[in-house]
Amino acid sequence: MITDTRLAGASVLNIRSTTHQEASIDDKSVLKPNWRLKVIPRAGGKGVDVMQRIDVSDVITDVKVHVCRSGDGVVGFEPTLVFDL
Repeated sequence: MITDTRLAGASVLNIRSTTHQEASIDDKSVLKPNWRLKVIPRAGGKGVDVMQRIDVSDVITDVKVHVCRSGDGVVGFEPTLVFDL
């Protein structure tokens, strides 16, 4: 899988990964803290009204794993005129 993030037409971040190996959910690392960003838009117009960071580390009731695989990956950061990542 290849993911390319662009800013003003230029690539600034890319992720290349493979999932060529079968894996078990028990083999995976525990990801704690596990945060989600909840964004509530303004009711009467454009923009954001509320942004909340929610800790969901202990919430496992909504997790349903269909396939579990592993592989290798590379993250690339590219400099731009605006940001030097």
